[in-house]
Amino acid sequence: MLQKWWFQNPELGYHVCKRWKGIVLRAIEFPLKKRLQYKQLYRTTDDPELRQLYKQRSDALKQILVKSLDSLDSRLVSWCGGYLEPVIAT
Repeated sequence: MLQKWWFQNPELGYHVCKRWKGIVLRAIEFPLKKRLQYKQLYRTTDDPELRQLYKQRSDALKQILVKSLDSLDSRLVSWCGGYLEPVIAT
């Protein structure tokens, strides 16, 4: 039997591929992983100088991610309370 590489999203009305990552995901994957690493280091480090450094780097990567997604299409994604949330057009 053939395996389905996509699934139908009834809320959005289009297919979503499970096999390949899109160009947007591949583009933001590295900065997102680095930001999560810096956030983890920030939480686990006791040295105040290193905490400040990790916090600054995490904040810089956050702005890079926000601006990169904002430049794609601000109508599709909203930055709400620190989380990316899709905006469904009605």
